[in-house]
Amino acid sequence: MNQNSLIKNKMIEIFVATQNKHKQKEIKDILKIISKDIKREIIPVFPSEKEKVPEEGKTYFENAFSKAIWWIENKKVNIPVLSEDSGLEIFALGKYPGVMSSLIPHKDATDKDRCLFILQKMKGISKRDARYVSWVVLILPQENYWIADYGETYGIIIDEIRGENGFGYDPIFFSTELQKTFGEANQEEKNLVSHRMRAISKFKKVFEKL
Repeated sequence: MNQNSLIKNKMIEIFVATQNKHKQKEIKDILKIISKDIKREIIPVFPSEKEKVPEEGKTYFENAFSKAIWWIENKKVNIPVLSEDSGLEIFALGKYPGVMSSLIPHKDATDKDRCLFILQKMKGISKRDARYVSWVVLILPQENYWIADYGETYGIIIDEIRGENGFGYDPIFFSTELQKTFGEANQEEKNLVSHRMRAISKFKKVFEKL
């Protein structure tokens, strides 16, 4: 085996099926951490062009799976595909917004709009327990194989926007483990306890065998 083959065998290319720039950065950082753990370099490949990918599932899993399949079927992606769908669940609101997290109060709202919308809905509610949930699907097109798993992290919804880091509802999600909002936490701190990190890290054994 020549030197180039040895180098190639230490590298894994993964197509990450998200067009969200914030998620791209976060997943890239997570894959770097996993690369160190398994001693193989995982190289994320992101979509090069903006595409209209349908997200019409009733569950996080359905959305993550359908997004992965869309890229495989429509863009002929033939390397392993990692797809993720996540949301905020507030127990006092019946786990709302859940799979609608990126669509309220309307699909074109900004992250700040969404946070303010939730704060308005939570006015007068004393029980503010919540969790972030992430479902991740990994599909290996050439082997006709797929696997899925999830991660979660718990906290409460505070009554104000706090912090400028992260994205989505991070500035109003107070992590009980970090004792600060995800908006106040830096990326390294968030990765210690995040739902996304916990979901993707469950694929370590699969990554080792690629």
